[in-house]
Amino acid sequence: MMKTTFRLMVLVTVVWALFLTASAAISFLVLPVINNEVPSPAASTARVVLGVAVFGVWVYVWHLIAELWLYRVLARRR
Repeated sequence: MMKTTFRLMVLVTVVWALFLTASAAISFLVLPVINNEVPSPAASTARVVLGVAVFGVWVYVWHLIAELWLYRVLARRR
């Protein structure tokens, strides 16, 4: 019971850390575009595309973590 609780706490911590990292990266890339601080349309487009790519990578990594957690850690036979 304690081992499962500890593993669940680790999972939640990792997911939150990844969320905060992805949010910081996306805000660093996209906020200057929203505030019209990037003069070039090509640079603005590139920053938005990179922000969407960061979001996509975050979703993919979250999916891998959830799959690993559900099928290998929680569903393991005791």
